Amino acid sequence: MLAQLRPDRTRRTTRVRYSAYRRYPAFIAAGLLILTSPVVGLQGEPTASAPLPYGPDTCRPGLVWREATPQDHVCVNPDVRRFTRIQTQEGEQHRDPQDRTYGPDTCRPNFVWREATPDDHTCVAPQVREAKIRENIEASRNWEATNSKTPGRYDTSPFVRPDEVAAIRSAYSGRDDLVIEAQPGRPLHRRSATVQKRGYEDIKRFRFVRRGNAAAYQNAFQIMNIQTGLCLSVAGGRTGNGDRVLSGACNWHPSQTWYLQRRDDDRWQIRAMHSEKCLDAHNPALDVPPEGTYLQQWDCLGGKNQAWLYPSL
Repeated sequence: MLAQLRPDRTRRTTRVRYSAYRRYPAFIAAGLLILTSPVVGLQGEPTASAPLPYGPDTCRPGLVWREATPQDHVCVNPDVRRFTRIQTQEGEQHRDPQDRTYGPDTCRPNFVWREATPDDHTCVAPQVREAKIRENIEASRNWEATNSKTPGRYDTSPFVRPDEVAAIRSAYSGRDDLVIEAQPGRPLHRRSATVQKRGYEDIKRFRFVRRGNAAAYQNAFQIMNIQTGLCLSVAGGRTGNGDRVLSGACNWHPSQTWYLQRRDDDRWQIRAMHSEKCLDAHNPALDVPPEGTYLQQWDCLGGKNQAWLYPSL
């Protein structure tokens, strides 16, 4: 059995949450799986990162999910979660049963919706909502997957500004400055997305869409192209190495839901939620991808062809 801490920091030895047991049953049974160890990349340097025990929203040590709603995976200290639960229990008494200005959840005067997540209509004092906004802004600092490897570094993109639009740059492309380019055309166009020289056309600019279109409360995104309005999708929802990444209608299917994870070189690897594989610009040498090569999903190996920057500064 594999001992671990739950998000409420209590110890559990009976099973592994998220998808680890389903993906690696033999290794877990043998006690050989180390879920947070890096994958060895080029020249023996560990650059890729392995899946985490509670998925992409696994908290840094000492923190727990806030759980203002069941979907709320912002990481906070245990006292904040305890107070959040108290606020939820007391929120009903701050609703105004006579006022339907904002529907049945209308608050009494001097109270507002907490909005820790977009559907959180718990009535609280305004300063409580301000505190939740600050916690959401800092969410990426407190997830194990997205916390920077560089001391003191803190990036809010693409977690805070929902309307941010930018290129997704191949991190090691240097002067060639290669970026992802979507393919125009109908949904699930047969041509894969590719990497091309950087330009300012909308076909090369993307928005990381999050549920509720507010500050991210989960490390989960659709990657939507600005010109087409379509999202990067793994063809057919397949889970194998080499399956192409195409453009498809945005519908939050798991095969077009992605999460971000820091590599040891502090670049991003972009992982498909349904397969745990990395967004990969085809290059068997695992080096900087050539211009025009196609996008696929592949095991996270730490190659330069799996390293991305967003926004591409």
